[in-house]
Parts: sequence; structure tokens; C-alpha cells
Amino acid sequence: MKVKVLRRKDTKEFAHFIKLGDKFLEGTCTIPTLMSVEADMSAIRFIYSDSDINFDEYEIVEYEITESGVVGADIRNKLTPMKNFIALFKNEYCHTPVADEIIDEMEQCKENIEYLSKLL
Repeated sequence: MKVKVLRRKDTKEFAHFIKLGDKFLEGTCTIPTLMSVEADMSAIRFIYSDSDINFDEYEIVEYEITESGVVGADIRNKLTPMKNFIALFKNEYCHTPVADEIIDEMEQCKENIEYLSKLL
């Protein structure tokens, strides 16, 4: 799902505006306020038109939000055929003149696949 967030241009911190009485307070936070993908600076300027906020210091950026664990599972599924191929190739073709070099590279590939699988 795509969302937009407002952040400061200089620090890249997420921006928050709070109305306190007749004043607007500007603040930043590590947690963004999510906005619709249709949001734009003209709408933000209109919403806060009675404030003295300098909107030239802010930008709207688009983020892609994914469900936790979904991407990792997909990557693990993509690594499985490579792991199977290495096992099959090693058993079937290990008696060739370049077998030692191939086996060394396959062992490194296996280590990388295991590392990536555990990382996710």
C-alpha cells in the first residue's frame, strides 16, 4: 500500500503540526503521520492556511508499506529453487574437470542462501 508523509527537507524527520489555541506548533517525530497517496503540498498549505508555517522547509514523500514477514517469506521461497539446484548439480556433475572450482562456488552460494534465509 502506498502512502504519503510530510517531512522536513533538511533533517528528513517526519513533520507534525498541532493546533494549540489559535497557534500552530511545528514538531518532528520518528513516527510519521500517514496521508493519502493523493495528498499534495497545495492541500497541506490550504489546511494550515491560517498558520505562519514556512512550507518551503517541508516536502511530501511517498512510502510503500508492506505487511511484516510477507516480503521475507517471498524471498525465502525464491531462494529454495537455487538451493535445490545446487544440491542436484553437486550430486550429478561433481566428476568433471572443473568440479573443484564449481563445488567451491556452490558452497559459497549455499552459505549465502542460508545467510539470507535466516536474515529474513
